[in-house]
Amino acid sequence: MTDDSSYSTPYAQTYDEAFRVKESTKVLEQYPTRVPVIIEPSDSRMQKLKKRKYLVPRSLHVSALTHIVRKQLELKGSEGLFLFCDRMVLSNSEKIEDVYSKKHALDGFLYIDYRLENAFG
Repeated sequence: MTDDSSYSTPYAQTYDEAFRVKESTKVLEQYPTRVPVIIEPSDSRMQKLKKRKYLVPRSLHVSALTHIVRKQLELKGSEGLFLFCDRMVLSNSEKIEDVYSKKHALDGFLYIDYRLENAFG
């Protein structure tokens, strides 16, 4: 579990901690096979996803989540997408439930940010 003080995401700044805890608790009780994830760009100038809250299956690999984010951002093949949690790049082979168990915030959400890089040239 990660200390909330390290998170200054737009979502965490928009909603107070009590609201976020209530929301994540409700989701975890209602959907025990999924985890609540907030996905936001690492830089406010970057392209944003249409939504930032996701209920991600625990068994999903990071590579599959990366693919979902790529499709939603409509990225070109030459653009690399990297997912980070707690300032560390996520391994594509890791399952979301493993990332969640190690890195979720005190409010119950897993905060993931993404960065784009030109992969070729």
